[in-house]
Amino acid sequence: MTNRDVAHLAFKLLGLWLIANAAIGIAGIPYYWEPQFDGVRRLTVFFTVLPVLVAVGIGVPVWFSADWFASRVFPAESEPTSLERLRGQSLVAVASCIRVGIRW
Repeated sequence: MTNRDVAHLAFKLLGLWLIANAAIGIAGIPYYWEPQFDGVRRLTVFFTVLPVLVAVGIGVPVWFSADWFASRVFPAESEPTSLERLRGQSLVAVASCIRVGIRW
């Protein structure tokens, strides 16, 4: 498994995490159809759906472009490494790129 493979997997997981968060947000919308939310129902649903749309809008491209992102993090193809030899520098590079990706 190369560093690029690890980065590819990390970006796939990031996209999956964002899409899963969007699905969780959509699943909570029927709660706002309770009678107690009559006055603020539309505004509440709007503010619930907006982050879901943003999460899907970021998660789907990250999922499908994981190979492109991984090739930008690790431009040169390296030799396969075993998990015992995986260095902390590679993991920090992947983690920092994912952290920046979350703050888009």
